Amino acid sequence: MTNKQQQFSGQLLKLVSASVASRGLQLLATPLLLQWFEPRDVGAWQLFIGATLLAEAVATLRYEVAIVLPRSHRRAACLFWTSQIAAFSVAISVTVLVCTSSHRLAAMIGAPLLEPLLWLLPPMTVAIGFEQACAYWMTRQQEFGRLALVRLSKSITIAVLPLALAACGHRSETTLICGTAAGQAVALLLSACFTLWPTLLRKSSQAPLRAIASAAAEYRQYPLYIASYSFASQFSRRVIFSLFAIYATTHVVGLFAFAVQLTMLPTALVTTAMSQVFYPKIQTLLRDGRFQPFVLKALWRLAIVTAPWFMLAGHFAPLVAERLLPEKWADSGLYIAAATAPCFAMLLTSWLPRVYDVMQRQRLAVVMQVLSDLAAIGLVFAVLASGCSAATAATSYFSLIAIYNVVWLLVTFRIVGISIRKLAPLAACTTVLLVTTAGACTLSTANASLTPTRIIVLISAILALQAAVIWTWKAGNFNAWILTRLERFLGPTRIAPAR
Repeated sequence: MTNKQQQFSGQLLKLVSASVASRGLQLLATPLLLQWFEPRDVGAWQLFIGATLLAEAVATLRYEVAIVLPRSHRRAACLFWTSQIAAFSVAISVTVLVCTSSHRLAAMIGAPLLEPLLWLLPPMTVAIGFEQACAYWMTRQQEFGRLALVRLSKSITIAVLPLALAACGHRSETTLICGTAAGQAVALLLSACFTLWPTLLRKSSQAPLRAIASAAAEYRQYPLYIASYSFASQFSRRVIFSLFAIYATTHVVGLFAFAVQLTMLPTALVTTAMSQVFYPKIQTLLRDGRFQPFVLKALWRLAIVTAPWFMLAGHFAPLVAERLLPEKWADSGLYIAAATAPCFAMLLTSWLPRVYDVMQRQRLAVVMQVLSDLAAIGLVFAVLASGCSAATAATSYFSLIAIYNVVWLLVTFRIVGISIRKLAPLAACTTVLLVTTAGACTLSTANASLTPTRIIVLISAILALQAAVIWTWKAGNFNAWILTRLERFLGPTRIAPAR
């Protein structure tokens, strides 16, 4: 392993370790959360978070994403302060909106009881914008240990404070929202300590207003395309929550939100860290011609390691939820089972979106996201309005998201000039793993209840299957066999030049 590979692995390990710790803490806190809070409380909490995420998507106009790109630290500092000016402007707009239309805004998000808490949105918009910019500044400075500490401290506060308040008898959606606000405040203070005092103020002393305006103009594609992309993505997801609140109840929103958060744990664990470390290296990988082998190797490892376990989770989720969760949360098993497919697809794609920024194809990314969002909103609205159950609407939504991520990956490969046929061995191998695991799960529960012995045999079979696939992949036989037959029927593989 080269020094660069060791450095990349070390940086990734720091962020993954922090993600593991924070997600593990959330997982440990889940039993108490489910015991002390009703699904409707969690649903109202998620509706409030949806409002903050919409403000977050446009708070900095996504100028902070470009902080890692300039060679000059002075230019990067200009982008930092450009993002903060944008965050304050958005916060002022949110304040005006809350002052004039708080009742209507609360009704639109599907939770009228949240109207008094909407005043938290403006300060949280500023805090989130500052934390985002500081995260990319620390990425630029290769200070991944500090970035990991900020994220871990934020997660600890969000997980522990509501439980402490609930133990004192305060068990409502307000308790959960206060925990989120406190966690954001902790992240704000730590980010300021790690970025402003050591380096940023020194670099900013050479960044006059004219330089800030010049940087904003140079990177104007970020507010035009990336901010639009982020807002469209968050808007569609949060409209789905509001539709469930309007056509069903906040109880259903709580079940849906719990399923999404639980199934997204492994996905967010890996992709957040990979995206943060991978983004600054995209240009180098493309320039050196190492992008294709790097991405293919990463996709192979992710698919082989995780595919059987996602299938296992989807198959047994309803049974596990019914037996282990409190009765008021038992119905979440249906939503968890439906959410495993898109979470697996997102595991393969969620760390790659910055490729569109580097390739200057943000417009295409926005168009694809908007079309997907409109399709998802229309599908869920049609299913709920026709009188179908919320579980049916959720299954339809998750299926559409999974299909979109597969199509997105194919388009991304086309953009960077990688032949789509290179994905054929990966697709075939993943299909074999999923089908075999599904068959083993079905056989393990056929004609009898699931006993500990059968669980051990099932897990052993999955591990053996993974070992066989990894050995075949390492030997190169599987790839060669698939590609040879593709070339026999479709002609030789041609790789289009990157645009």
